[in-house]
Amino acid sequence: MIYGLQGGHFRGEAAGDRAESLLMESDNNKFNNKHHRSITMKSMEKLNVTAIIWQEDDVYVSKCPELEVASAGDTPEEALENLKEAVELYLENAKALGILNDFAASLHSPNKFTSTIGVAV
Repeated sequence: MIYGLQGGHFRGEAAGDRAESLLMESDNNKFNNKHHRSITMKSMEKLNVTAIIWQEDDVYVSKCPELEVASAGDTPEEALENLKEAVELYLENAKALGILNDFAASLHSPNKFTSTIGVAV
């Protein structure tokens, strides 16, 4: 399964389903800032995105925080491969819908940091 958050709504689709429902186009979600970098996806441009993987019970969950796309697998390797497929499908649909530039700033950021923090509950 491919899971993703867009516009605050949780979406799920089978991996082979290239439905537009992975993305929701909304004029309210348009990012229009003259300082952000625009993405002009060539046929096979390579982008580096962050992948976070953690274990929940007997499944590994993977997430790309830049796009709020998540997936899962039985092993960390499978979760990562499933996430890669989900991100590629997500970006393909974003390009088709004309909203790829909404993600330009986070996709081209030269500084990406991940960490864990302890919190009191």
